[in-house]
Formats: sequence, structure tokens, C-alpha cells
Amino acid sequence: MQTTHGMVGGAMFLALFVFCSIPLPAVCAPPSKRWTELSLQESKARTEQVLNERRQSIAELIKILEDPSIFEQKPWFVINAVYTLGELRAEDATELLVKRIDAIQPLASHDTNLGQLDPCVRALIRIGKRASDACVEALSLEESPVRRKHLLRVVLEVETPEVAEAVLQKALRRESQPEKKRKLKAALGAL
Repeated sequence: MQTTHGMVGGAMFLALFVFCSIPLPAVCAPPSKRWTELSLQESKARTEQVLNERRQSIAELIKILEDPSIFEQKPWFVINAVYTLGELRAEDATELLVKRIDAIQPLASHDTNLGQLDPCVRALIRIGKRASDACVEALSLEESPVRRKHLLRVVLEVETPEVAEAVLQKALRRESQPEKKRKLKAALGAL
């Protein structure tokens, strides 16, 4: 059984394709020693190397999302970058993914038990709490009913319905601008 938090086989292949298309040999090549065979100093160095490679991978994937020519010429690269950012739980990509909601069509190979989700929605759900917070903020600004639905979907998938309601209530209490309050009330009403 596949879940929102699991990755479909086709998505795994596509994510690997994106990773291997980025020149990061350590991502695609096995380490020379097993982790358990490393000294403390080697283990710390390897850990730092892996974290640096992860940061570099995320930066490269974000560049793919920011490049309009890639979006026009190779949309599957963009889609795979989005899914991979979600799998990496790349919080640095949260704001960009929120902006891209409803701009990227999902691939059939990325179906989940929740149906075919917008790729950015799926990635934001995988990212978790920071993405949920960003979506609550975006709900107070967003006009598009489709985008509002997607933003609320992220909040509801990351949080329990009770927590989602509490988070939206808290945002509503903190908000002073009438238009933002109206939009947050509408989001609460849609729960």
C-alpha cells in the first residue's frame, strides 16, 4: 500500500535520474567504507560531506525550479526536481514550492492513495511543519480558489484536523488586516 509519505517506484527512478544528472558522485556512488568501519574523525568528516552534498543537491534542484527555460523545454525535469525536493524534505524550497502550486502538472507515475496531487502540494506535505506554516501564511494572501484548496490540503495533510483548525485560529487572532482575516476565516470555514 502506498501512502503520501511513500514514494512510487516510478518516482524513485525519476528522482534518481534527477540526482544522477547533477554531478554529485557521492550521491550516486557507494561510500568506500561502511559507516561502522569509520573512526570518529572519519565519521564526522563523512557526515559533513553527506550534509554538504545534500545542500548542494537542494541548491541545484531549486535552480531547476527557478529557471523558466527548463520549465518550458524540459518540464519533466521541473516535476522531478519538485518531487525530489519533497523527498529530501528541503525546507529551503518551501517558499518557491508554495509559489509554484498549481503551475506544474503531475505525472501519472506519481499517483498516491490520495489521488493525483499537484507535485508542489505533494512535496510540501513531505517537507512537513515548515511547509504547513508557509501555507497558512499564503492562505491569508491568496485569491485563487484552486490555490487556496491546495494550500489548505497541505495544512490538513501535515497537521491533524484539530491542529490545523488551531493553527488557523491562532493565525486569525494574530492578524490585524481585515482582508487577510477574511481569507483566514474562509479557510477555517472550508475545514
